[in-house]
Amino acid sequence: MVSLKKLLSVIFVPSFLLMSACSLSEVQVEKISDESSIIENHANVGSDESSATENREDTGSEAGIPERAAIGDKLFAENLVMNGGSGTIYWTINKAEVFKTAQDAGLQLDDMFSGEFADGINWNAAENTFTDNYVLVMLHITIENVDAISRDYAEEPEKYDKYDFRVDALGGCSYGPLMYFSKMGECSAHPSAFHLEPGESTEMDAGYLVDLREIDLKEVTFNTAATPEYGTIIALNLS
Repeated sequence: MVSLKKLLSVIFVPSFLLMSACSLSEVQVEKISDESSIIENHANVGSDESSATENREDTGSEAGIPERAAIGDKLFAENLVMNGGSGTIYWTINKAEVFKTAQDAGLQLDDMFSGEFADGINWNAAENTFTDNYVLVMLHITIENVDAISRDYAEEPEKYDKYDFRVDALGGCSYGPLMYFSKMGECSAHPSAFHLEPGESTEMDAGYLVDLREIDLKEVTFNTAATPEYGTIIALNLS
């Protein structure tokens, strides 16, 4: 006669093995499913990136955002309306000049963003001008607002009017931060801001202090984005 202990063992062990097999099977299925999801996600990321590139190329083509441009080219000022803004606004660099001294540019320290200057670094207080390694690249710009609403208004409506734009959002010169803006102080929202209603255009000057230790003057460009694939490189042809 089979003992109760032995009978329980006969019933329990196969049941345990069956349960274990099911558990292992579930783990393997879950792992395979997770790996499939990861592969699918990677594929989707690649697809999204491709779509984003295609969309940007389409937008650039329709809105006139080339990879490269020159002085005199009328460009869609995408940076002024992206991330919440809307509509169409154009800008043109009409002319680019180089000034070795503030006096040559007809400027005093207070005419510029004085807080960005440091005596002995990029400013010679004794001579009231830039230090020897720097030049001021002055861009003469036209901006035409067709029907655009500012990105700054979308981001901070309590601070900016819907037609307040910022010149520093256009981009910057190679190794040259914005140091002068002819409309500085005209718009209370920000020192580099300007107001431009739909249907209006305006002229302005923007000056960038370029460090010639970092780049040859003839190679200085204006860049609307940190990397070329996301913006336009504008040749300034300086000498």
